[in-house]
Amino acid sequence: MADVEGAVRKALQALLECTVREDVIHHLTVTMSLKAGAKKNKDIASALVRDGAFQSLSVVLQRYSKDEEVCLLALKAISNFASAQDTVSAMVEHEIPLLLIRTIKRHLTSATILEVGIMVLADASRNPHVRDLVRIHNGISAIGDTISVHKTNPKVLDAAFYCLANLTVQSPDNIASIVESGCMGAVIDGMMKFSTAPSLVEAALATLNNVCRNGITERRHVADLNACHAMVEVLKPLVGQRSIGLAKSCLVAIATFAQCPENIDVLLDANALNLICTKVMVYRTDLDLVKVGISTIAIVATSCSDATLPALLETRCLATVLVIARANPYQDAIQAAILQLFTGLYSRFSNAHSQLLSTIRLMSIPVALSSMYCFPKNAMIASAAATLLTGVLTDQQVRGRLELIDIFPTVVRVAMEQIDNHDVVRLMLNLLAELMTLNVTSSAVEGSNMLDLVGYIITQPDTNPKSLESALALLSQIVTHGDSSELAVQMLAKPLFDIASNPETSRTATYPVLAAILGDLAQTTTGAEILLQLGFIDLQLKILAEESRHPMLVSIILESLRKLMRSSLKARADLKQKGAVRMVETLRFQHSAEARVSRAANDFLRDIESTALASKARTGYAKPIASTDGFKLPELDQNVRLFLVAGGVLVKHCKRALPRKMNVFVSPDLRFLVWRDPGNQKSKPRSFFLDNSDRVVAGRATPELQRQTMFYTPAAEPLAFAVFMKDGRTLNLEAHTPALRQQWVQALREIIRYRQDLAKLTTESKDNHSGNSLKDEDSTLLGGFNEI
Repeated sequence: MADVEGAVRKALQALLECTVREDVIHHLTVTMSLKAGAKKNKDIASALVRDGAFQSLSVVLQRYSKDEEVCLLALKAISNFASAQDTVSAMVEHEIPLLLIRTIKRHLTSATILEVGIMVLADASRNPHVRDLVRIHNGISAIGDTISVHKTNPKVLDAAFYCLANLTVQSPDNIASIVESGCMGAVIDGMMKFSTAPSLVEAALATLNNVCRNGITERRHVADLNACHAMVEVLKPLVGQRSIGLAKSCLVAIATFAQCPENIDVLLDANALNLICTKVMVYRTDLDLVKVGISTIAIVATSCSDATLPALLETRCLATVLVIARANPYQDAIQAAILQLFTGLYSRFSNAHSQLLSTIRLMSIPVALSSMYCFPKNAMIASAAATLLTGVLTDQQVRGRLELIDIFPTVVRVAMEQIDNHDVVRLMLNLLAELMTLNVTSSAVEGSNMLDLVGYIITQPDTNPKSLESALALLSQIVTHGDSSELAVQMLAKPLFDIASNPETSRTATYPVLAAILGDLAQTTTGAEILLQLGFIDLQLKILAEESRHPMLVSIILESLRKLMRSSLKARADLKQKGAVRMVETLRFQHSAEARVSRAANDFLRDIESTALASKARTGYAKPIASTDGFKLPELDQNVRLFLVAGGVLVKHCKRALPRKMNVFVSPDLRFLVWRDPGNQKSKPRSFFLDNSDRVVAGRATPELQRQTMFYTPAAEPLAFAVFMKDGRTLNLEAHTPALRQQWVQALREIIRYRQDLAKLTTESKDNHSGNSLKDEDSTLLGGFNEI
């Protein structure tokens, strides 16, 4: 190898001074003995280029510019060294691109020189600077002349089209020059004439694609040259694995061509869409080609006119797309392209195509749901699917179909996976809000963990304001669904109150929504009790005094207080004591012209004088504790009481089953520790009697918390704790943070101590909380406790 390098180096040096033609040919032949493109020779070739290889070859091209044999050898030598690494700068330094253009023009009738010279120029034109040099030195016109002279020579045309493809990459000026020179007509003609030459057709398609990408003017220009017919004729005969690359290039060019609305009719007339569907099915195992084919159909659907839409459906494109969607549920690129297609379709149809529109919307449901289910972490797919589903919900047939599908868990799962992406979360929340307008059951709502999602969003300190707004809008609909409001009270009453009482909360934008939601939560006995303890009345009266000039806010607050009064006689007494009657009368007079305020004020003043509750309280728990005459009852700290009654989500560990999230809380009468599965609302809540509890131990204090299998690891020591019963049974729990674990342990210890102190003040005969009465009174509630 050292001998070859030395010989080549000497030959290159000799070319600088040699003037004898035969010696020049000999030296050029020697330089070709080093194959610069070979991997083992690239370092040597690069070193020779740095030492002036192109300088020697440029001298030869200039001296023997008219000698065809010498020029051909010099061009081959340049091509050889150009295949080494980082050679473009050296070629530009020694004016190789300019010499190539001159050689092409001088030897326009020599096919061999043109083939080699144009290929070298094409490779160099990958560099943006070289592309500019070629245009400046009239290289494009030289390529055009070459195509005209050698239009029957496929090898020369291949090199010329390849050069044009590289010259048009992100170069608007070059594209304008090529269009003006009339080269595009020759490119299309050459592609049609030599449609069986794969590399030539590939280069021609690349040139067409680059030109069409530049703008609508260029797309119209190639349409006038009958480019669509040429591309269709090229695509038709392609079969077999060897043609995949060419078919893909053809589809890419058609997709770019279709971005001009005027070209859609041309594509339909040429039966291009049916042909694309055929190729997609033939090459359905090549996912890249399938993606390009579906994207092409989507572009046509988006760009076509309303009058063309029925013709689009007459093709086999939708049937083909659905087949591909079912065959490739876990290919994100394909699913994204299919979503793009259906989004473009449903949004383009007008009322004149109502029947077609309903068909499209119904077909889009499984596509969107499948995409969200398979790619919950893909933000682009999630956004497209949510946008599509939200849009099609305007169709009554779609609404009826969605009412039969349990869609909530999938949407909530996507939102939780994308929780850090505010845009996607907001889209999912808005979709859930739209879905809540369907005829859905409370169990469907609660079983989807929708409240967990809303709770997470509203409790984050850095929650995006728009996401918070969407979460509150969704929550306002959730609390109107029967038993959903009871679960919402336990999980979200305190966080919502904290947001409402925050001075930074907007009084005119966010607070009205919060007040309305809290009013809905106050309609349950548990909600009314929690809100009274939190100071809901004081907050509402304070906001009324400060924002009395806003009629809408005043009416919403009055309505929320009225709902609270209808659930709690104590609330009415507190409102009277705190001067609410006089304040409301003043507000009614102040806003006498506002019908909404007057109506809300009249309803408030009527209900505050009533002595009956709107409906019998439904707690689902044991009877309240009776007072004990002659004794001072022990007291439980109000913060502890509020924390335990509101409860929270903990992980419950068992002997055999997998750990599961549970909503854990204490009943409002402080007699039972209750847990329920938010994902299975058909099952009844389970509990145990707090009087039977013995102690609370922090850490992995039980075998259940220490259990390790191949499916999961033991509970974390800083997060685990257990409640021990007097009969030896345990409730094994795990919190999300050490601080939360400590809060639960302390609160449970205090209520156990409180229950023990209370038991000492009652006699055995009058004890309403014995184990026997518990079995009779709450056998349903305690069912299944042995499965702890």
